Amino acid sequence: MRVSPITVHLKHLINISRDSYDLLFCNLAPSAFISSLSRIRGIPIVLDNHGDLISERELYEPGILSKIYYSIVSSLSFRAADRIICVSSSMMEDLRERGIPGRKLYYVTNATDLDLFSPLDRRKQIG
Repeated sequence: MRVSPITVHLKHLINISRDSYDLLFCNLAPSAFISSLSRIRGIPIVLDNHGDLISERELYEPGILSKIYYSIVSSLSFRAADRIICVSSSMMEDLRERGIPGRKLYYVTNATDLDLFSPLDRRKQIG
């Protein structure tokens, strides 16, 4: 049986309507768009934004209809989210230019604390 993104989102919508949640954390703009119905229940939405969905989709699904669809979905998702986590300052700037209020945007970089984590010496580990 093939699972489609729509089926997955519908399952989440059913769970949101049935169960009690304090927060909805979404990794993709379409998730926030579809899950924005949770706003009816007063559940805050945090969108973890890792890239520009429109540019990424052009690589896989070129065409004007795909671009229009993902432009609308992205725009509605960013507006529905209470908070948006961005992994780069350029991503934050892009969203500001699209009219997303700066108060919604938070910068959390993809990085490793090298004071806390460091590579193992393979020679010592192997022996």
